[in-house]
Amino acid sequence: MTECLESVLASNYPKLEVIVLDDNSNDNTSHLIKAFAHAGVRFIKGDPLPDDWLGKNYALETLLGDVSGKYVLFMDVDTRLSPDSISLLVVDLMEKGVAMSSVIPQRYDMQRLSAWFGTLRYFWELVLGSRVRPGASSAVWIIERQVLQDELGGLGRWRDEVQPELHLAAELAKTQDYSLIISTPELGIHYAKKWLSQIETARRLLLPRFYN
Repeated sequence: MTECLESVLASNYPKLEVIVLDDNSNDNTSHLIKAFAHAGVRFIKGDPLPDDWLGKNYALETLLGDVSGKYVLFMDVDTRLSPDSISLLVVDLMEKGVAMSSVIPQRYDMQRLSAWFGTLRYFWELVLGSRVRPGASSAVWIIERQVLQDELGGLGRWRDEVQPELHLAAELAKTQDYSLIISTPELGIHYAKKWLSQIETARRLLLPRFYN
């Protein structure tokens, strides 16, 4: 998480608000985030998980209720940004006139088997995607806050869905309000996830889509 936060804090995007939620995990998350408080990271403690919510989804909903900016960017802890990434994403949203974008990240260490496995996992997002149900990346996605809160009513409709951003993308694609982006060296979004984590993520996200 340290490298993830450092890449976010290096952003040149003005008036950046960085919020991290500790969803009552048993690791050292709270101590780590508090160590970044001097850099402007705001730490919030998560509430106990309701019975009908998945942990990730409830964390996203909690974070959504605590932000005030026009755009909200959610990212996986294994994702890394360049200083220009957030600014370029916002410009891309405005130029395309869409409310949401998600980004398939690059992988720089392609000599490793885990890197190829991760790249193939995102390849399936493109293969399985369609106009009705487009692909979406959980690595990084950005959305207009008022669209998510007011027009879509937050994440409550998808509280028990494994990949809520996929359903948000499908909903917004109905009005051509969604864009899937493949990162470039200029955009500078990449990820660093270990082999076992890649397998677990692929099993959790992709298998349900083959059987739906």
